Amino acid sequence: MSLKCINFLKKGKLMNVLCFQSVAELATEEIIKKINSHKGFKIAPSITLRDKAKISLGKARVKTLRQCTKQELTYKKKPNIKLCLETGVFLVGEGVYNQRDLYIYYENKDADEVKKLVGQLVIALPLVLIEPDLETRIQQLQGCYYPDKAAVYRDGTLWGPIWAHVSWLIYAVNGAWSRYLDNPLDKRLLRQLRVRLRWLRALLSLFRPTLKASECKLWQQKLRASGLDLGALRELDVMILSLEKLQQNAEEGQVPSDKLYKYFAKHKTLKLQKLRKSVKLSQKTLELTSLVLWLQSQPVVPKHLNADFDKIVIKRLRKWSKNIIASTTSNQMLEDMKKAHAVRIRIKKMRYVLLSLAEFGHGNEKILHILKKLQDILGIMHDDYVNGQLVKKLKTTGGKLQREEVLLFIGWESARVESSLTQLEELWQQFGEELTAWKKRLEK
Repeated sequence: MSLKCINFLKKGKLMNVLCFQSVAELATEEIIKKINSHKGFKIAPSITLRDKAKISLGKARVKTLRQCTKQELTYKKKPNIKLCLETGVFLVGEGVYNQRDLYIYYENKDADEVKKLVGQLVIALPLVLIEPDLETRIQQLQGCYYPDKAAVYRDGTLWGPIWAHVSWLIYAVNGAWSRYLDNPLDKRLLRQLRVRLRWLRALLSLFRPTLKASECKLWQQKLRASGLDLGALRELDVMILSLEKLQQNAEEGQVPSDKLYKYFAKHKTLKLQKLRKSVKLSQKTLELTSLVLWLQSQPVVPKHLNADFDKIVIKRLRKWSKNIIASTTSNQMLEDMKKAHAVRIRIKKMRYVLLSLAEFGHGNEKILHILKKLQDILGIMHDDYVNGQLVKKLKTTGGKLQREEVLLFIGWESARVESSLTQLEELWQQFGEELTAWKKRLEK
């Protein structure tokens, strides 16, 4: 037996599969007990499996060894829904991975019942969605997953490559939520979560014309809403970091920014407390499970079912690049931070999409480099703008010492914006020229 996940077959029909991993390090018996807390399953005797296989990691073929305990569970309320728990370890080269996987096999007609079942399971046990196929999972964990190499990518429909590109990001977002909620003070984990959310939204935006548009738009809105509190936390982190830099650079005789620092540090603490109370891993796992259930129903618009994936993507990238090129013909964007931020969002979306679509990567190296530089500079300018908005009201509502700190901070931020503008004007022109040349290459 290989490490490949073999979907459950019922009367010759292939069923959909969800896979969840317990993030709690529990013994198999304890996991079973929590899963069956409401006595809703018929549990088969366990069997022990020992598998050897070779898997592809980049250009290498790596030996793997897995030993696990497998138990099948039948959902009494809906016997068509099959579950399988696999617990154990698998060795990949010198790496060791724990397996605490719960597979759920179902047909599309049972999707609503599966969602209810998952709602019960995530309350009983801390679960995150994860790639069912172990070889693909290891590739994703080790950063050598290429969607265009997945079997589903070549299934002859438009849905296959869309699923290959989107599914791994859903798993990545769920895992990032788990890590961040476990340690919400880690700014690195906050950044990773926000990047993965934006990346997933960018791909859904790219594919939206081929999917049921209203439903896809609803999912984009839900994902955006889930990241709003994270954005507010990130803005407070940027403000606090800026104040720390201002303190370090303060000249003798200048007022240190202790009061502003304490003010925004307190706001961050309150925001974190609110987040911890209002956001739970169970909620995020259930929300993302609903997204997977929707995608596994293959919600492709009928006229696009057998459309050519390459042609669809190139058409969308042409449109996106055309819209961005239009903004590079005028310097007005550089004078309006709201317009600049809107362009920055388009730039980020295109960069994330190009990073995902490695199969369209020929000739993208230079444009990706410029996109990253432009995103960074516009990001610095946007951070300075947001910082200014955050302290603006304190100019009149704060005490005398705090007002002095605000004026000092605004002056310091203005100097940083001026410096960024000088770099941006030159890069903006270079970007417009390269983007136009890249668009021509894309159209060949």
